[in-house]
Amino acid sequence: MKTFNLDPDFTPYGKSESFEQFTFPSGFEHHVKLPTLEPGEEVRVSTRINSSDDVMKLLLLSDALERMKVVKKELFIPYLPYARQDRMMAQGEPVSLKVIANLINQMGFHQVSILDAHSLGTELCIENYRAIDNSQLVQTVLETQEEYLVISPDAGAYKKIFSLCKNIGYQDGIVSCGKVRNLDTGRIINITTDGTPVEGKELIIVDDICDGGMTFILLAQKLKELGAASVTLIVTHGIFSKGEEQLKKYVDRIYTTDSINNISSEYITRFSIENLYNKQLHNL
Repeated sequence: MKTFNLDPDFTPYGKSESFEQFTFPSGFEHHVKLPTLEPGEEVRVSTRINSSDDVMKLLLLSDALERMKVVKKELFIPYLPYARQDRMMAQGEPVSLKVIANLINQMGFHQVSILDAHSLGTELCIENYRAIDNSQLVQTVLETQEEYLVISPDAGAYKKIFSLCKNIGYQDGIVSCGKVRNLDTGRIINITTDGTPVEGKELIIVDDICDGGMTFILLAQKLKELGAASVTLIVTHGIFSKGEEQLKKYVDRIYTTDSINNISSEYITRFSIENLYNKQLHNL
């Protein structure tokens, strides 16, 4: 089976076949050129989608494969963008998850694998969808910890984290937290907990995405006020659009994957998806 990794710094399937990709002098028009493939040959593709340019490159590559009449076995997108807008909240808004799903569906892959998708609606929108959960990441981190409590950051995450803890054999309690938002602005105005004592405890927050990080800053601040000894964040997709500095004030350590980029630091550890999920990715 032939492998094409559109992002040369992200190789979950191992080494990619050589192919050309470049941007025309306009600065916004892209091009790919693949080697000649035999009709019926099987291929798999991976890419990190961090911009609309990455979506266009994937569409171009898919079209080139289609024209050579190959069998498009699997597409792996570790982080699915636009999944946070999975319903129309107000008149005049799009359902962004449906838009990205339609683009992916038209590519015709036999299997579309996504790591820890934000929305449960992903399964309904994307054809031939295969979910890869975050259990391997969480288990890898927790193996280095001794005594801790797992934190669910909000009510929406609780069911998912409960299932995760059951799968990895964690049997202690889950501290359930909640967010109170201003209905006009959407900003978080208060963080609540279920009253479980956390004083002197090592706490582990588990979630799928950290974008700017304000939720985790406020949550960690609240937990520290309640006496937590430390707060660690395990997040599958680490965007960190506001940088590390504000997070560092309250969150002691962060663990994530290379679903967005490969940048680690003394504060943020990124695990390789290729190493964590090798068996799942090669089990077609």
